[in-house]
Amino acid sequence: MPQRRPTRGSVDVRMKILVVDDRSEQLSETTEVLTSLGHSVTSCQDSDDAWVMLNEEPFEAVLTNWDLQQPGGLALCRRIRQGEFERYIYVILLIELGDQPSLVEGIAAGADDFLSKSPGRYQLAVQLRTAQRFLIMEHRLSRKHRDLEAIHNTIRKDLESAARTQLALLPKPIYTGPLKAWWSYRPAIFVGGDTFNFFSPAEDIWIFYSIDVSGHGLSAAMLSIHLQAHIKTWSQSLYGADISAEQLPGISANFARNLNAHVADSDSDHYLTMIFGIIDLTSDVVHYVQAGHPHPWVYSYGNNSLQPVCSNGFPIGLLSDADWTTEQLRFEPGDRLIVYSDGLLENAELEPVPGRRGLRRSGEPAVLTMAQQKTMFSYLCSSANDEDLDLKVRRCIGDKSKSSMTDDINVLVFEYQRSA
Repeated sequence: MPQRRPTRGSVDVRMKILVVDDRSEQLSETTEVLTSLGHSVTSCQDSDDAWVMLNEEPFEAVLTNWDLQQPGGLALCRRIRQGEFERYIYVILLIELGDQPSLVEGIAAGADDFLSKSPGRYQLAVQLRTAQRFLIMEHRLSRKHRDLEAIHNTIRKDLESAARTQLALLPKPIYTGPLKAWWSYRPAIFVGGDTFNFFSPAEDIWIFYSIDVSGHGLSAAMLSIHLQAHIKTWSQSLYGADISAEQLPGISANFARNLNAHVADSDSDHYLTMIFGIIDLTSDVVHYVQAGHPHPWVYSYGNNSLQPVCSNGFPIGLLSDADWTTEQLRFEPGDRLIVYSDGLLENAELEPVPGRRGLRRSGEPAVLTMAQQKTMFSYLCSSANDEDLDLKVRRCIGDKSKSSMTDDINVLVFEYQRSA
């Protein structure tokens, strides 16, 4: 077999061409001309036979007469475009060039070019050179697409691994003991800039926090994972081995100051909002600091009421000399505390009621009234566990997919259980 003469790219000057024509004399003539031009030519007189050959051998171009017997050359063209071939097949239809409607119909069927029913040597040479240039470009684009797809798959695997790492750092729900805690977490992409935790450093003392790193994507997620991995150690270092009642009021504000210094000293372009609190079950008080985070909501069992806890504070990492004050709120047996990131409000539908779709157009930020927020948080507050809470969160945001979410979401529910 003679060697093919390579040209720039991976498509050879010598093309592998299938000629389909039920006119025996014209088929022989076209085959002879194409062979003399240096191409590898296979011929047949029927579109069904042509289809079998196309699925058995890798052809680069097909030259077919429009007026084949049924199903015809146009049907063969459509069939090629609907088929799944490893490489693009350039299709040239032989038609009456003055038949304008046929030209339009041929383009719609997927033809790349047209020649007269009895093309001459130079017509064939010019059109096949055009086909070669097209196929060279198509192959280069296909190769780049495969390279990009491989890179995308690698990045996707890395993101999935990072997402598993991030989830592994989150706390397990607690359903036993005086304090119950469960949560729902929905990142806008594989990994998110939200993080949270809760743990007990001493009997009847619980520390919790919810953090929302500004921005999206990997840089926000990396800072989130870094904070999640280190905050527990940092928070314990603030007060030493033991916690006294006298220390509790100052710990939250002091923690915010230290974290602000840490973020400000880093090279990160991000800032973060945070609520950091200490639940003291011996005195039924939550000592917390609010750093630009959304207001938590508290359900009072004694009053059978749900109210927002309105307090303010600077975000962490914006101002190096910012300061914070520890706030207190009553948290008695039977009460529930809901802490969340602003992604919940941004993604919520305007009618956050079970089984009902929202009213806002896709892509618009939600602006919930206080009455609508109360309806939503009352609904979330009624959750019984993490699965139930996750279901309720999905309903509140209209079952959005990750691609349509505007921000990460985390929601934590704490319940101070009443004695039996």
